[in-house]
Amino acid sequence: QGLRNWDEIETLIVDEMLGEEEFEGLWQSTTNGDDDALLNFDSFMIFNSKLDDLFDFDDDVEMEEEVEAVVSEKEEEVATAEPDLFASIASESSLANLADLLSKWDELKEMVADGDILMEEVE
Repeated sequence: QGLRNWDEIETLIVDEMLGEEEFEGLWQSTTNGDDDALLNFDSFMIFNSKLDDLFDFDDDVEMEEEVEAVVSEKEEEVATAEPDLFASIASESSLANLADLLSKWDELKEMVADGDILMEEVE
């Protein structure tokens, strides 16, 4: 099989990113089980797309894991920061109104001043 000699395929196999069985599976699914088949442009593109799909899944999983880690970290920051932030904004009765938020919450004032958030969204 000529594709087996393709530099990208050789590198993937040598780097153990693509197993021989995976390669054979891609070949079989592209050629409908014909070991002696020749690929035309369309079937080559199908093979290449299937090869890419093997790695897209890994990228998606890695991305999801990265996003989950960032979200988890932010949730932890918020959980520890919110009580302190709220305590600094709220009145003695542990309540906060819009005026308290706008006068005491510096980050909110900055976001409104910079146009990152509209006053209508705060109200």
